[in-house]
Amino acid sequence: MADSAATSTAQLSWLELATLPQLRLKSSDTYTDKMMMHFILDAYAAQEDITRNWKAQELATSLRTEDLASLADEVLQRWLKEGADAKKKWVLAFAAVYGDERVVHAIQAKITAWPLESRSAIACEAVKALLLSPLDSALLFIDKISHKFKFKQVKQAAVDALAQAAEIAGISTEELADRVVSHLGFDAKGCRAVNYGSRQFILQLMPNHNIRIIDENGKLYKTLPAPNATDDSKLAKASLLEVKHVKKQLKTTIESIRIRLEHSFTTRRRWNYTAWQKLFVGNPVLFGFASGLVWGVYVDETLITSLYGWVKGSIVDSGVYYEFYKEFKSLNIGVQLAFSGISVGMEDESVTVYEMEFYRAGKVVRGSYIYSEIIDEDRIWPFDVPKFLFSELLFEVDSVLAKRIGFDEDWRLNRS
Repeated sequence: MADSAATSTAQLSWLELATLPQLRLKSSDTYTDKMMMHFILDAYAAQEDITRNWKAQELATSLRTEDLASLADEVLQRWLKEGADAKKKWVLAFAAVYGDERVVHAIQAKITAWPLESRSAIACEAVKALLLSPLDSALLFIDKISHKFKFKQVKQAAVDALAQAAEIAGISTEELADRVVSHLGFDAKGCRAVNYGSRQFILQLMPNHNIRIIDENGKLYKTLPAPNATDDSKLAKASLLEVKHVKKQLKTTIESIRIRLEHSFTTRRRWNYTAWQKLFVGNPVLFGFASGLVWGVYVDETLITSLYGWVKGSIVDSGVYYEFYKEFKSLNIGVQLAFSGISVGMEDESVTVYEMEFYRAGKVVRGSYIYSEIIDEDRIWPFDVPKFLFSELLFEVDSVLAKRIGFDEDWRLNRS
């Protein structure tokens, strides 16, 4: 027993255990004995494969998640600083299992960098490790590089990892990837709050995937303002880091989805209506893809109709336009959404939405300095619009209006 303990301590000596972050029980603020940390690390150090260690997991379930995440990040950083010895690759498994986004980002960065240093083998092990992470962002990254990555060995490792996870879940790899697209903390209206203590700001996700920031008085900001004397400095600092992190996650998510969509176009992938609604319409992060692309509605192998993205109406005086529209030529139906007007390039400004009207496709003349008008003989009443199309259009408009910041009761009087 003594020899075993000595060997165990020796193989972990490079970590300088006494200086690692401490662990607390979930049930109290009391720090545990260092032996518990030692046992968890030793359990992973003793295994040769990149896999979850269930003996360590039994102990870890009683410990605070945030403490384990800090420990995982510190162990990973020390291993990387030491040169990321492949003989100690167990660190990847341990860090992925218990780490938070700090660990995921660090491992992702190394998967990208290691092949350039002729270390594709350890990069492949890192891909396997990310599969152990409970975070959606880890699997989203694996999905991304499984479709597009310069180094074939690492790309194949990602393909194999996804296939393994999908097999365990009993679904296809495409369905698995759909499940892990995060909302990134945005609600159904595409909003997420950050707190300065005395002030609160709303992050609003736009259809073009930009984020605009609004304070409690409706003032718009391109970036979070610097804290003032009345703000809680700790909360403000945390909010600034949170926004930075959200923007990074958003960029990664959008890049991944674009690559997946390119692949879906070539394979002619189809979603059933419920799955499509949940993924592209119900997720505020991906709503821009629902409204900005042309989608086909199929029954068996037959294209029934297409769902188009909204197009700007005629641009008239001072570069202003007053409607969005789209047309379904196969159904001979067009729809126009009228609003108070906005200048080209100033799409982040607020507008008042007036009404949605249907008309016979191709009958409304549009172009530069042409004021579009729907005449009565070309008008289509809502009850003459197919139910599936009417429902879809109302859902799209309602999803946009969910982001409204007010209601103008006198809109009819104020309408020019």
